[in-house]
Amino acid sequence: MLLETAPGPFSHSEYIFEPKVDGHRLIYSQQSGNVRLYTRHNNDCTRQYPELQLPFDGDIILDGQVTCTDPATGLNDFEAVMSRFSTRQHSKVQQLIKTLPATFIWNHVYKAGSKCGAGPNRAYCVYPCLINLLSEIMQKKAPQLNAEPFVLTA
Repeated sequence: MLLETAPGPFSHSEYIFEPKVDGHRLIYSQQSGNVRLYTRHNNDCTRQYPELQLPFDGDIILDGQVTCTDPATGLNDFEAVMSRFSTRQHSKVQQLIKTLPATFIWNHVYKAGSKCGAGPNRAYCVYPCLINLLSEIMQKKAPQLNAEPFVLTA
């Protein structure tokens, strides 16, 4: 979903609110053991983010945002993630993994033929799926893959 301008903030019980992540959209796809990372325009960026290529049990697609954090401020740095995205040379990518590590924050999951995600129409079916997937990620000790937090309002 692309951002839209609103006249002002609002709260409603039928909406879930997610924080804005300053990065670019990334789709993580694992099919038959092969991992592919690509943008919403189907631009392959698998080689730019090797630290995000972790095997899961079975086929899975994660849809979210990739971001980099400025080490000095701790804030998301859009220019840094675009630098990572545009870097193709293997040795430079390896250097950037250390100086500008990428984090993938996903908000939709497609696994084993069923879709679950953090969205207004899926708020209640997503929870068990996310817990299982987070458990799998934590077992792999992969802090660079995170579920996007969301806030339910009254």
